[in-house]
Amino acid sequence: MNSGVRLRSAAVGFVGLVSVPIIWFLADLLFDSPGLPSVVEVAQSLLKLIAGVPFWLALGYTLLSTLLGLVLGILVTTAVAFTFGVTRAGDLLIRQPLYFVRALPSIAILPLLLASIGSSMLVGVLFVTLMVLLKSAVFIFRGARDSFQRAREQISVLGIGFLDQVRFVVAPSALRTSAMGARLGGSTAYGASIFAGIFAGLPGLGHQIIVAQVTANQSRAFALVVIAGLVGVGLFKLIDQIESRFSHSNVGAQ
Repeated sequence: MNSGVRLRSAAVGFVGLVSVPIIWFLADLLFDSPGLPSVVEVAQSLLKLIAGVPFWLALGYTLLSTLLGLVLGILVTTAVAFTFGVTRAGDLLIRQPLYFVRALPSIAILPLLLASIGSSMLVGVLFVTLMVLLKSAVFIFRGARDSFQRAREQISVLGIGFLDQVRFVVAPSALRTSAMGARLGGSTAYGASIFAGIFAGLPGLGHQIIVAQVTANQSRAFALVVIAGLVGVGLFKLIDQIESRFSHSNVGAQ
């Protein structure tokens, strides 16, 4: 991406960021709803939040469960895909259970984990892992099938052996597919971590949001939502940058 495109993207992002409080201020003037705090009130609550230790502990918990669940979800999905999903029989064996679990709503899966394990960080990580797996499975399985198809083609043309197939075709494809799967699953992981806090009471930003809502502290609830959104944007940008650099270097190496 050249400097001109980057400058335009930064300018558009800045305009979008500045427009949010302006629209919020105008909405507050027009509707004067008691449930909608003003921009000033939210800003004051935001400053109070970032000055306190509990907020940083909650943010750390959310990011930790997000990253752990994301990494575990991608590793498990990639391992299953490149073990069973490369043949038609294996693909059919895995696909039906996968479609069954994907059809279940998240709100139904979380209580099952709570009933089985109890309310703990492990539940949050497992829930995020499962959500990432379901989000990225189709893409990673397709990547596994494509990589083995290329391996067969190279065998017929070049006559390379099994170890060379794994080294030059399968392993680079698995790494590249995992990186792209992480980009797809990043938003799901972060959202699932906050979701678990809201609906299961697990520590994190989600739990703080629901507590603020229940105690009718609207300015605090809105401030937490704003922070969660900003952190999410930063996290997605970071994952996207890592995936882009990884994919480009991986292609160059090949």
